[in-house]
Amino acid sequence: MWIDHYLPRYDVRVQYGIDIQAPLPRIYEAARSLDLRASWIARGLFRLRGLPEANLTLEGMVKWGFVMLAEDAEREIVLGLIGRFWTRSPQIQSLSPEDFVGFNQPGLAKAVMNLAFLPGRMGSSG
Repeated sequence: MWIDHYLPRYDVRVQYGIDIQAPLPRIYEAARSLDLRASWIARGLFRLRGLPEANLTLEGMVKWGFVMLAEDAEREIVLGLIGRFWTRSPQIQSLSPEDFVGFNQPGLAKAVMNLAFLPGRMGSSG
């Protein structure tokens, strides 16, 4: 997966998964148009950081500072962020996907997240 290319070494990894009974193209499109403004948890977390709720979509996250590292339609979407994003002054770094992998500056953290779309356990795509 592309996520392994952009962050081959890491200190913490969290993985969640759900089974969705739908064709992969439909799942991908739903994920691509995801809008988390209805989530009180997401709104609250963004409010703590002083971020506008408009950033609760993939496009909004990119406008705020996330880097769209890879998008392999119907397979995986990978976003990255470099900065001090746990503080009120996050010092988000604006980098190209090509520069993201080699970036290493003390005091700044690198985070990568992906949405991976995998065929069903029985080998079907929905």
